[in-house]
Amino acid sequence: MKLIPLDKSDWPSFIEDCQASFALAVDKEEDIPTELIPPTEDLLESLQHPNAQSFFIEDSGHRVGGVVLQISADQHNHLDFFYISVSDIGKGYGSRAWYLIEESFPETKVWETVTPYFEKRNIAFYLKKCGFKIIDIFPFNDDSDELMFTFEKMMIQEK
Repeated sequence: MKLIPLDKSDWPSFIEDCQASFALAVDKEEDIPTELIPPTEDLLESLQHPNAQSFFIEDSGHRVGGVVLQISADQHNHLDFFYISVSDIGKGYGSRAWYLIEESFPETKVWETVTPYFEKRNIAFYLKKCGFKIIDIFPFNDDSDELMFTFEKMMIQEK
């Protein structure tokens, strides 16, 4: 498995695949606003951020997902978007990809990410498979009763 850096020309297919993956969770739940599927503008903002590092995730030449990370000088890094392709969900790629990300950024002191409350699969993934902890709960926006969780993973630094 490897991380393949995105070129700007890759952004449209990355955005389409990411939105399709996020839409699965929204479609499974009743009364969940489709605005929780990341809009193209949000994905572009993340991809264009000065600290952004974005990748497709490949396994044996097959694209299985993608990720956008914000890598900061203080090594308090943020996982903005992480998805596994719709056809590859449930095949163990998520855990393998996450550990590849950790190995690829060994200087990281803290990883942080957010996910919506109804995304049971993601919550279990971050807590049970990846070692994150929930550190905050906050509203999605001022006009919504939808909640988001903030996750954090403290990395052990060797001396």
